[in-house]
Amino acid sequence: MRGFIGGASCVIENKFILFGDIDYLKNKDKIITFLKKHRLELIDFKKLNVHDYGGVIVI
Repeated sequence: MRGFIGGASCVIENKFILFGDIDYLKNKDKIITFLKKHRLELIDFKKLNVHDYGGVIVI
């Protein structure tokens, strides 16, 4: 699954936005550790499957 997390997320300012619920990912703990290390706030969408949209365009 190369590139999955990149297409299923984005970083805007200090916020890491995941398109779905982080609890559904098997590598959840590694991702949370990375976010804390880099001082990124997690924003996810509870009870939604994580979906790879391919990216984000900020207008």
